[in-house]
Amino acid sequence: LEGLSFCVVDSKIARSTSAINEKLKGLIAAQPQLESVFDEIDLLIGKVLDGFVTVYDAIEQNERLLERLELLHPDLVPLINYVENHGMAAKITGAGLGGCVLICSKE
Repeated sequence: LEGLSFCVVDSKIARSTSAINEKLKGLIAAQPQLESVFDEIDLLIGKVLDGFVTVYDAIEQNERLLERLELLHPDLVPLINYVENHGMAAKITGAGLGGCVLICSKE
């Protein structure tokens, strides 16, 4: 992706994908309106593929959607904030609540 640089940071925060899936099921059962976040993520991917949204902007938007699903581990908030406050984009990867963070900067 021309004009972008990427870095992946391992947070060293262990997590269980199955436990996260169960948490999401409970969250959506309690707040059914959050089901629409998955549709928003799908739409965002389509907008990138169709050229309506840049990859950089999609990373920022996707992170906000994942935060609405409560998938950002509290220990990762300072890292995400630091990256964004320095003009870069960041998002959690995988199931969330730990694992890796993708950082993107414009060259």
